[in-house]
Amino acid sequence: MPYFANTEFFTNKPIDIQSKIINPSLHLYQQTSEKIQTFYVDSINNLLEFHNKLSVFSKDVYSSPITDSFNNFYDLIKKYSVDLTTFLKIDINQNIDFYYQKFFFIVSEKLDYFKFYFQENINNPKRLIDYTNNFLESITSQLKNYLTRISEELAELSNLLSTQPVETLQAIYRNIMSVTADTYFEIISSLLISV
Repeated sequence: MPYFANTEFFTNKPIDIQSKIINPSLHLYQQTSEKIQTFYVDSINNLLEFHNKLSVFSKDVYSSPITDSFNNFYDLIKKYSVDLTTFLKIDINQNIDFYYQKFFFIVSEKLDYFKFYFQENINNPKRLIDYTNNFLESITSQLKNYLTRISEELAELSNLLSTQPVETLQAIYRNIMSVTADTYFEIISSLLISV
C-alpha cells in the first residue's frame, strides 16, 4: 500500500514544539552552561594554584642561595622525568606491543581466509560464477521491487496532488514538520546523554 494512500497521511498530527524542541534545547543549554561554568572555575583554580606554586618557588629562589633552589628544582624535574620515562617504557610499550600483536593476528587471520577463499575459487570457478550470478539476481530483484514501489508512490502522490492539491501539500508539510521535530528531539536527547 502506498504511503500516501494511508489514512494516517492526512490526519492532522499535532507538532509538540514545547516537548520536542523547546524543553530539550533548554535542558541542553543548562547542562552545557553548567559544564562550561565548572570548566571556567576549575581553570581559574588551576591558574591560582600555579601562581601560588610559582610565587613560593620565586620566594625560595630570592630568599635562599640560587644554587640550592635550583638544585631542588632540578631534583624535582629529574624525579618527574624518571617517572614519565618509566611510564612510557613500561605502560605504553606494553599496550603498544599488545595492540600490535592483536593487529598482526587479525591481519594474518584475514590473509589466511583470503588465501583459502582465493584458492577455493581457483579450484572451483563454477561456484564463484554461480555465487556472482545469484548475487546479481538478488540485487536486480531488490532494485526492481524498490523502483516499482517508488513508481507506485509517485503515481499516488501525483493523483492526490491533482485531486486534492491543498490538502495534500498541507499533509506533506505537517508530516515533514513532525518528522523534523522528532529527529531534532532524538539528536538533542543523544547529545544530552553524551554531555
